[in-house]
Amino acid sequence: MPITSTRSEVAGDIVHAMQVQLTPKEQARLARSQRTNSEAYDLYLRALVHVGLENRQDNQAAVELLEQAVARDPKFAPAYAALGREYGTKAFIVDPKGKQWEEKALAAVENALSLDSELAEGYVARGYLLWSLANHYPHEKAVQDFQRALALNPSNTT
Repeated sequence: MPITSTRSEVAGDIVHAMQVQLTPKEQARLARSQRTNSEAYDLYLRALVHVGLENRQDNQAAVELLEQAVARDPKFAPAYAALGREYGTKAFIVDPKGKQWEEKALAAVENALSLDSELAEGYVARGYLLWSLANHYPHEKAVQDFQRALALNPSNTT
């Protein structure tokens, strides 16, 4: 069963039943919601338990689950964004000597944003990747991505 589609349909039904007026931006976001493979979505949710916990074991678990999620659904932008963040954690904290991680992180984030240019998590992930020693801390570029993420999703606590 396509989880994301079902979730969007339920949200639409609730909005209709409550007679809530959505902004055009909110309507567009609800309408563009894509179908997601249920197995990929399950893997993504299981990975979220480990995402952001900056230790080797949790990072590895998150990476493995997210890699499986994007393998099952190559159009699952949120999974790519999370994978980019976790590759970034590996690059900067868990395995800083592994030179491939930053490149993989940037590729995953760019993939997420190419699939969904309005994905706040993609801009957050890219902002974190940009703001690094390897990139000489380009504050303005990172801040632009963080501001874009907030504009897209003001509820995003990251």
